[in-house]
Amino acid sequence: MILDQVLAQGYLTHFDWGCESENHCGWAIIEAEDESQARMVVPTLLRGKAEVFRVTKFAREDVASMHNEH
Repeated sequence: MILDQVLAQGYLTHFDWGCESENHCGWAIIEAEDESQARMVVPTLLRGKAEVFRVTKFAREDVASMHNEH
């Protein structure tokens, strides 16, 4: 049912699924303005339970800067 809903929303290719490892969860990395916009990608049946995290890519310079700050 969840896969059908994700497919109907047009987001199937945005998700990676753990089903073949008996972990029936999906993960997606998307660009969104805020948490509520990101949550709209989650199927309605799971939207209230979904965990949404802001993720960041770091460059070499960022790591050096972090070391200098501490």
